Amino acid sequence: MRRLCHFILCIFVVLPIDTIESTSDKVLHVTLVDQLTKDYLEAEKNLWEVIERREDSTLQQIYNIHTDFLKRHYGESNVLLNDVHMNNNNLKLLNNIITINETSHDIAREFFEHRNYTVLSMKAFDGINLDKTFQSVCEQTINSTDFWNNLKNSTQDCQLQSRSVQSEYQVLFEYYKDIQAAALRTYITAQLSYMILHLHESGDFRNQSLIYEQHFRQTNAEIRNVFKGKLQQANRVVWTCDPLDYSAPGVSYQITNFLQGYIDAEVNLNAEGSCALTCADYQNTKHFTCNSDTLCAGLRPENRSMIGCKGRVRGCHGLDDSISVCPAEGNVGGRYKYVKSNTGLKLGNATTTCTNELEANAWVRWFVKCSNCFCLCDDIMNSDRYFSLREVVSNIEKNQIVTGVALTKRNGVVQFVIAQRQLFAFGNVDRSHIEYAWSLAEQFVPKSNESQEGIDYFTLTYENRSLNLDTITASAGSVVTGVRFNRNGKGHLILEVRFTEFDAFTGKLINLESSAWISNPDGGKHRINTDNLDIPTKANGPSMVKSKENDYIRFGPTHKKVDLSQATVPFIDGQKVEAKMPLSGVGLYYKSHGFIAPKIILYNFEASTE
Repeated sequence: MRRLCHFILCIFVVLPIDTIESTSDKVLHVTLVDQLTKDYLEAEKNLWEVIERREDSTLQQIYNIHTDFLKRHYGESNVLLNDVHMNNNNLKLLNNIITINETSHDIAREFFEHRNYTVLSMKAFDGINLDKTFQSVCEQTINSTDFWNNLKNSTQDCQLQSRSVQSEYQVLFEYYKDIQAAALRTYITAQLSYMILHLHESGDFRNQSLIYEQHFRQTNAEIRNVFKGKLQQANRVVWTCDPLDYSAPGVSYQITNFLQGYIDAEVNLNAEGSCALTCADYQNTKHFTCNSDTLCAGLRPENRSMIGCKGRVRGCHGLDDSISVCPAEGNVGGRYKYVKSNTGLKLGNATTTCTNELEANAWVRWFVKCSNCFCLCDDIMNSDRYFSLREVVSNIEKNQIVTGVALTKRNGVVQFVIAQRQLFAFGNVDRSHIEYAWSLAEQFVPKSNESQEGIDYFTLTYENRSLNLDTITASAGSVVTGVRFNRNGKGHLILEVRFTEFDAFTGKLINLESSAWISNPDGGKHRINTDNLDIPTKANGPSMVKSKENDYIRFGPTHKKVDLSQATVPFIDGQKVEAKMPLSGVGLYYKSHGFIAPKIILYNFEASTE
């Protein structure tokens, strides 16, 4: 890579200032430090004109301008200060940036507080030499292949992250602001030093300042172009890593009692008490009665209500003629521990201790075999199977946008939660701690007078239990201001995202009344197979993102062999994912162990410069 950042200060051949090509002025400024750089270059030009005229107010004007610029915050992210995985190279980089900041503040303090120009003349050379420190910053970042490779690799590695995978784009953008802030602070300090020396020392320091300006403009534009190329290729997706314990409260949620594995005798599944058919003929029925000599008759009274099926019985098929069944006891979230037979059949955890093992045998009645059937119980009366259709939106009247998304379950209803922050100029947002500002829609209870199915909530059914895994994004000029679930014409649950236009430079949301909800009309084409899953929280090792655009999942039971189909998968990942930046999209994705989770897509500020 071509070496950047070498401001050759010893050259005294100077081009006229009006012939210097200002490359950085030819692009729009998308960060605060970009705008401040442009503002200072203009202010500096005017100050030198004042200095050449030797006006009485020269020192006061120098004081006023540099008081304003050197005391400002340049919009730095201080990405290195937040680096919990600091290596030696980053430590050296951090020390160099600290040196730039401290030297700049030291010279400014002498000037602003004491106005001791004799001391300032001595310190002025420190300000000029500060460029050597900034050259080291460039060598450690812009000109370092290892820097780019390490940055790209670390941002997508869950082992190096504490909660979520920080997008490559976000880290690049934060480094860009920090490096340009260091460059501007170096430049302002050096130019202030040149001005002091020009007023109080012999020598034509104006010519040296012009050379420095020329190289600063060129280097500033080159740094910007290098980062722009990297940002255009960078991944802007932020998603959550696996937590230490998915079983911890609030970390994951389940759909409950939806298509749960259920064992019953064929004779109990029809009103006539007949055994004339086969188990496979019972695809949509119910438990009519409990005949003697069937499994349900052997249950303890306290277990009958828990293990019996009060809803629809779906998808039956036959079991071995003679089976041993261990009913679950207590509130364990399932009906059975295991099923086994003399033929070698083992379903569930057959090694667990059982205090009430029951035998269930097929028998022959009038030359017709009465079989044991394995079915799915769809008991809606005791089931958390609802998805909220109510929108969750930021307060756009107060210029607040969505910066984070999560899924939760309240009153048995899966719903979105959002983080909303106030948007400022140049894409900055309120970065304060906002745990209290995570917002939900107004709460309700399904099947009550305060809610209506199809309007307030969606109910999973055997026929309609699919969720599209879409990523919804908008074009440049709009940011995310709301999310919600909806239902499409196929009966699939879908994600919808609200977008509101904004001015990338002032940070003001505009055309509020034109905020629009967008979804993917072509989603739900390819189903992800979840038929062989165990309970997701039992999985070992890191999960992998397994979905792609236009995929969908269908909620259904865990695998019969490993879990007797006692749980509903996928589970819901309840972790919060947030980036303290504007968003250009939100998506849902599937993790390999059996979780669905939200992801966010950062706003591409480089697209605003096209």
